[in-house]
Amino acid sequence: MQIVSFKKYLLEKAMNDYLVEGGAYGHLIHPYENNDLTFGELQELIVSIYDNNIEFAQEKTDGVNIMFSMKDGKVIFARNKGNLKNFGENAFDVDGLKNKGWAFEKFGKYIVDGAKEIEDAMLSIKGVASKIFREGRFWASAEIIHPEIPITVPYERPMILLHGVMEVDKDGNFTSAIDKKAASVLAKAINAVERKSEFSISDIPLAKLSPDRANATKFISQVHKIQSIVGADDNWTIGEYKVAMAKKIIRSKHKNLPDELVDYFANRFIFGIKKPTLAEIKRQHPEYKDVISEIDKMKSEVVGRVIFHLKKIFVSLGADVLSTMENLLVLNKDKATKKIRSALEKAIKALENINDEKTKKKAIEALGFLGDVEDKIIPSEGITFFYKGNFYKLTGSFSVAHQIINVLRTLEFGK
Repeated sequence: MQIVSFKKYLLEKAMNDYLVEGGAYGHLIHPYENNDLTFGELQELIVSIYDNNIEFAQEKTDGVNIMFSMKDGKVIFARNKGNLKNFGENAFDVDGLKNKGWAFEKFGKYIVDGAKEIEDAMLSIKGVASKIFREGRFWASAEIIHPEIPITVPYERPMILLHGVMEVDKDGNFTSAIDKKAASVLAKAINAVERKSEFSISDIPLAKLSPDRANATKFISQVHKIQSIVGADDNWTIGEYKVAMAKKIIRSKHKNLPDELVDYFANRFIFGIKKPTLAEIKRQHPEYKDVISEIDKMKSEVVGRVIFHLKKIFVSLGADVLSTMENLLVLNKDKATKKIRSALEKAIKALENINDEKTKKKAIEALGFLGDVEDKIIPSEGITFFYKGNFYKLTGSFSVAHQIINVLRTLEFGK
């Protein structure tokens, strides 16, 4: 059995600019990552957040994500899209999870234990579960949390948290928004059955938030300020702003580059446009062959600078809103906050021992964002919510603290 290195996993997470959700469930986005939003709509979203006018706002959990369903009377699991195809034809049972090697070293035991608890719970409510999952056509997303699995938020108890249920097609694509009510139905049915278990199983309660609406004006003012950098009005989309910013950055480094090439790279960096290919562009502009190669290597730098101001706004906004959340999943908010602060201080001191310059640079960048929200660190990954048909996340101080702490974990697991 090939075991995925926990060190490698942590390193990849520490190097990632964003928090990437695990498993087949996919990737949630920050509001500023929605390139189709206009600035007017972004401002409306900010007001809606402060007015608590967002749907299904729930605490975002820091654990191991897994998808599960039921087919032919058996509980099946998925960690990627391939497992979902043909309604779970290549999905795992619990024994398959043990043998496929996706679990991380010694911590895999607790993840598999969680999967076994899910299996036992679903089989105990087979009638209800079968109606919801419909032979692998619907899948539930769950988070497995255990104190022995090293995560940033110290929950201090084993939990299985049900996010919701989604429909998939034959190719494994999700064809519906996540159904939060189905998670509640499953949780109520499970807890109506007498069971002895190390893990509690529940859906996630709606977050209780009470942000100060006056602060919405402050953040909208900051949005207006960054719009002015490229002369963007409220009808501009975030994508148009990012392209304009990318052009500005590229042009500042290559003043004599033809507009055609500046436009090409701006759209390539922001929207991932692959056609024409780099080779084709070089053939069309042989005189700029070396410059084209040089600019292509700038992608990470350009994208980082493009989103910097938007990200800074939403890190601060998220921290402000989340600091008012009352019903956290941790047992002791003050104790858990102290643990995170202690881990963070230890990680910051360990930065000088990092040999991987890329990882070190990312951690130092994260420190720059942390400075604005360090006084609003809470033991929570943030919230997820629906707004006008889109599924978003707010992570506030967690996203940057988590990135820095994971750098320390990478060093410790390398010993």
